[in-house]
Amino acid sequence: MLGNGQPVHAQWFIEDFQFTTPVVTDPDLRSHSITGAKRVSKIPDPRMFVAAARAFVQGNRQTKTMGHAGMLGGVFVITPDGEMPFSYISQYAGDHPDPEAPVRILEGLANRGASATRQVNKSL
Repeated sequence: MLGNGQPVHAQWFIEDFQFTTPVVTDPDLRSHSITGAKRVSKIPDPRMFVAAARAFVQGNRQTKTMGHAGMLGGVFVITPDGEMPFSYISQYAGDHPDPEAPVRILEGLANRGASATRQVNKSL
């Protein structure tokens, strides 16, 4: 998990959401530049309002803004060898991929790794 706030914000995120995976932060936005992440446009995208209404109806509320409020996010799966089998860059506030999409990629990578481990163990 990569965010753009200060380290104290990352610590809050870990504690509040009980994250067990590594969480790092990049307040200088170098990673956002590398991935091509976007900033909120000066002219609001109408889809942003639809996404906000949907989130509100579902009971989701924005709390304190941390990090760079104008940065849009994305979801990336990056393997240890630098392969990026999944990439999604948000186009407007509230634009997110289907959460199952990166999970399927991660499960496939885990299965591929387990299969490779079994093959190595068989050859020993």
